[in-house]
Order: sequence, then structure tokens, then C-alpha cells
Amino acid sequence: DIFQQYYKEGAQVLDTRSQQDITAGFVPKSILITHNEEFKDWVLLLLDPETDLLLVADIGTEAMILQQLTAMGFKSIKGYLSGGFENWTQHTNLMDIIIDIEPDELLMDLPFDENLVLVDVRKAIEFAEGHQKQAVNMPLQEMIDPARLAQFEDNDNIYLYSNNGHRSIIAASILKSQGIHNVRSINGGLNELRRLERAEIVKDPEVLN
Repeated sequence: DIFQQYYKEGAQVLDTRSQQDITAGFVPKSILITHNEEFKDWVLLLLDPETDLLLVADIGTEAMILQQLTAMGFKSIKGYLSGGFENWTQHTNLMDIIIDIEPDELLMDLPFDENLVLVDVRKAIEFAEGHQKQAVNMPLQEMIDPARLAQFEDNDNIYLYSNNGHRSIIAASILKSQGIHNVRSINGGLNELRRLERAEIVKDPEVLN
């Protein structure tokens, strides 16, 4: 199988399926960027157009997405997973998942887990306008910098959130692709956290001035 061959040789897998599908299971080391209105922006920010690329997509969308990637300047697309992700699971037991948790689980864990590191992956201005009190800011586009990822300790329990969960899933996939697996994504992100009375949403006035 050509896909398996290029995968074993180290080609980068880009998985463009829905958030629901990709958190439930994906090809290990894939970067997970759901094909939506922000797809092009994140692909160009996070992936090198020179890299050898393999695509996983919803069946029937492959040709359209391949065409879009070519138009974005990706010159070394090696192909796509024929038969979709189900085909992969039928032929191999290699699979990874993103653990996603509800916001109230985060709030229960925060006071008791001394290794918990809460990471807000939104832009600095978004963070300044309101974030969960204990969070640190590491914008998604900075996560491709090995020096930023080196700040995490081996025993850190990393919880990630964005506004709605889209960016935190991308971030989780980047961390996992770099061998950092103790990662959770918060369902619904800050939008859902804000609805909980126990959440402590604070601003950063120095940045806002």
C-alpha cells in the first residue's frame, strides 16, 4: 500500500475530517485540521509546503482538498488514504486518539492536580480579553517551535483550550506528533467554560491598554 509506504518513510499525515471523527481515532502523528473556513489559514501557518504530505479526508472530499492544497503551494503530496480512515483501521491496529474532557472535569481537576498545566492556545489579544485564571498562553502557531514545546516537563498533565475546541484539537495533535502524549482537549473551549459558575475568567488589562 502506497500510503503505508510513504507513512513509514516519514511523510506528514494531514487529517481533515470533522472534530468528532478525528478525536475518536486517527493515524498516529497526524496533524488534525478539520476542513472548514479556517482550514487554509492553519495549514499554511503550521505545515511546510515542501514537506511530503499524505491526506486523510472524508470519502468523496479527497480530490477537492488535494486540489486546494496544490493551489496553496504544496508540491510533494504523495496521495490520500483510499477508503478513508475505516480502511486504515481494518488493515492496521496503529491508532491514536485525542482525549477530550468536559469543562467541569477541568474545574474539578485544577485545585487538586499539582502537575496540571492549563494552556490557552488562542492569540495573545484573545487571552488578554479573558481567560481561565490559571491558564498560560501559548498561541497555536507558536507550537511548531521546538523551543516552546521544550518548556513542558515530562510529568505535566497538559490541558488545552481554545474558543470552541477547534484550535485545541490541532494543538493536541501537534504535541502528540512531537512525542508529548499526556494531553487533553477541553470540549467547547472557553465558550463552554464561561457558562460554568465555578470558572474564573480574568482579563489581562496591561495588554489591552
